[in-house]
Amino acid sequence: MNKNAKVKLETRVFHAFMGIADELHEQSNPMGPQLMGDMTLRQVNIVKNVWQLQQENPNGTTLKRLALDMKLSPATMSESVEILVKKGMLKREQNPTDRREVLITLTARSAEIIQQSIARMEQLCAIVLEDFAADDQEKLAAALEVVFEKFSKLRKETEE
Repeated sequence: MNKNAKVKLETRVFHAFMGIADELHEQSNPMGPQLMGDMTLRQVNIVKNVWQLQQENPNGTTLKRLALDMKLSPATMSESVEILVKKGMLKREQNPTDRREVLITLTARSAEIIQQSIARMEQLCAIVLEDFAADDQEKLAAALEVVFEKFSKLRKETEE
């Protein structure tokens, strides 16, 4: 009998997700000390969130929006952004359409680090996918997208 047959399916899935997350973190971490310097996990997450928000608005994001998305107070976010500006990872610029507003954007350095991280992730995914037939690759991608959407929906429901 397979040793996994005695373990609940939900437990096996949970362990697989946790293992995958850990491996992805370990193997795809160009945001490690050699590139990101002495940044804290919160600072790395702020840079990542600025990048995500810049996908929606290439001109940058406001401190208020960033604080809201990360569930931090504006004062805490302002302090964190200031540190990241000093480290050369973020920049603040006046909004050309509303001079009262300051937009936060990535620096060329942080954008390059993120692109390196994305390239490494794609490389890792290609290595994993090469063991699957093309049809199975599509099925796996579709299944993972369903799982992601379900987790996102559950998170949003618990936040309300």
